Amino acid sequence: MNLESQIFSIIQDEYDEIETAYTEEKRLLIELEERFEKLKEEYDKVIDRLVILVQGKSICLSVRLWRNARTKQDDWQWKKNYDNDVGEQPVIFNDFGKVIKFER
Repeated sequence: MNLESQIFSIIQDEYDEIETAYTEEKRLLIELEERFEKLKEEYDKVIDRLVILVQGKSICLSVRLWRNARTKQDDWQWKKNYDNDVGEQPVIFNDFGKVIKFER
């Protein structure tokens, strides 16, 4: 064998090794992409459920806050009307706006 054919043989061997490694890596990449798609679908389903739960809790919290605000507003309106009628404060409120003592 002459020098050119030896060099070509060495280059061909290296090329075959690289091609074999590339083919294996490509197969692994395709396999990972398929697994990723399955996981992405599951993740999207979980996130959709989570969004629905968070929105539901947000609505519940908004309703609860509105009811609390309305209750406080009604309490203060009642106190204001009572003060106008009697001239004194009949109720002692705690820090949360709840009646803790009723005075007559």
